[in-house]
Amino acid sequence: MIEAQVNVPGAGLNISVMVNWCCRNIGREAPTRDTVDQDRPWHWNMNFRDTTFYFARDRDATWFSLRWS
Repeated sequence: MIEAQVNVPGAGLNISVMVNWCCRNIGREAPTRDTVDQDRPWHWNMNFRDTTFYFARDRDATWFSLRWS
C-alpha cells in the first residue's frame, strides 16, 4: 500500500542515480505501483517529463525528498 508519493519534475538523467540510491537505501523495487508493500517498499514511473516515486513508508519518501531536493 502506498503511503506517499514524490513527484520529480524534469529529473531526466538523474533517474538512474535515484533508482540506484533507492535500491541501496530503501530496499527492493516493487514491479508495479499496485504491488508496493513492506517487502518491496517503492516503485517509480516516468511519463513525458516528470517522474513519480511511490513509497510504502512515509519516512522513506521524506528521506528521498531530503536527499534529492
